[in-house]
Amino acid sequence: TLETAGNFDSYLWSTGASTPNIVVNQSGTYWLEVSAGTLTARDTIVLSELPLAPVNLGASGVICGGTPLNLFPGVEISPFGDSLTIMYDATLGQSQLVGATSVYMHSTFEYIPFGGPVSPWIGNWGVNDGLGQMTSLGNDKWTITINVYDYYSIDPDTTVNGLFLVFRNANGTATGKDDSGNDIFLALSGSTPVSAFQGVTASNQTTGYSSILWSTGETSSSINVTSPGSYWVSMAADAGCTVSDTLTVTTSPSPGIQLGPDRIICNNQPITVNATGGFTSYAWSNGATTQALTTSIAGIYTLTVTNAAGCEAFDQIVFTENATPTAAFTFVANGLQVAFSDGSNGSGNYSWDFQNNGSVDNTTSGDVSFTYPQTGQYVVRLIVSNACGSDTAFANINVPTVGLESLIGANVLPVYPNPTTGAFYVQTDDLQSRIRVFTVSGVCVGEEQLLNTGRVEIRSLQGKQPGVYLLETITPAGSGFQRIVLIQE
Repeated sequence: TLETAGNFDSYLWSTGASTPNIVVNQSGTYWLEVSAGTLTARDTIVLSELPLAPVNLGASGVICGGTPLNLFPGVEISPFGDSLTIMYDATLGQSQLVGATSVYMHSTFEYIPFGGPVSPWIGNWGVNDGLGQMTSLGNDKWTITINVYDYYSIDPDTTVNGLFLVFRNANGTATGKDDSGNDIFLALSGSTPVSAFQGVTASNQTTGYSSILWSTGETSSSINVTSPGSYWVSMAADAGCTVSDTLTVTTSPSPGIQLGPDRIICNNQPITVNATGGFTSYAWSNGATTQALTTSIAGIYTLTVTNAAGCEAFDQIVFTENATPTAAFTFVANGLQVAFSDGSNGSGNYSWDFQNNGSVDNTTSGDVSFTYPQTGQYVVRLIVSNACGSDTAFANINVPTVGLESLIGANVLPVYPNPTTGAFYVQTDDLQSRIRVFTVSGVCVGEEQLLNTGRVEIRSLQGKQPGVYLLETITPAGSGFQRIVLIQE
């Protein structure tokens, strides 16, 4: 509003208005001519516009499920929000960075003139950690924008005189310095940043705001609110300008989302999980935006949902890959006792039915044994099952009246000493032979490949309990069992 003190007979503004005051919203030169009787007077004023970033608390604010809502005006007061843009020309000075694919700014600051650099320096020095990485402008020119106080962790109440700069490639093997090969100095003490080295130019962008005030009385860059209501923020800038904004905050319950228990993907077949309905948006971690997710790829999936009030919630579910198991086994009979060797593929639950009478005799996975009540023909059934399905293996087994004494027969190798106190020897002339040692209950306690011919030492019984064991020798001509006795040393 433009006006002058006093009452006059007439008013004439440069805009053509004839009122005592006018309201203007553009920069420029304005004059007012007044008259009182036969006397006239004129005054002129120049108005300039101060460019300021808009203050905006947002279109709406919601406290979701009692969680405090953070209010931020979108801009900070100086120097918290000020930015410094540095541009570097790698073709100037003593530079090894012409043609570099990446350039990092390695830098530190100076408090007072001629005070020297302050340690530690910030930015890559052969680590390639991303800190100080510049953006290419093409033609060997690079740029980076920082907030000096945040970047170097400097107290905003202190004054920074300038920066020391060295430019490096990703692994630190090439550098860029000034014409004399020294660190480049960028002065910040003046109204604009300046460097004596022509390869570095800089510009400073200030927010223009010097103070902030919230309706709650707080003066921080942002505030947390826990109650609904109307909140305003007022930010003061140079020349007495103030910019403000108001936001009405409401409350809403947090949305509830449950994806249920983790699931198993069987045999690479797609599986579908349905999320709770009624939300305005769905965002899955794999990019899907539907309420239901169908996938055949194992992994951890996260879903974020948003309700009509803008409140969010998330849940995650794990899909594990599995396959239908395959049941298989072999067996070795020793009289009424039979040893079963598991050959199944895929993890799962085991159900052994050694007499095929519908009862479960054993649920152990892996090798097992069973003592039959009498000789005869039996059908053995093994069921292996998991969340993806099940498989069944059958075998006909003849349980003969064969004792340990009758096990010695064809395809056995000479063994000595027998009885033994631990180690014993097997005589062989075939490198393709191997031996396995079983307890009389059918549990395998040792298996060895015969790596040379002649007398081969076997140590499978060392450390075992004294007693009778079965030695199986497996040769290209066939296999056979014989008894070996372990005695106390």
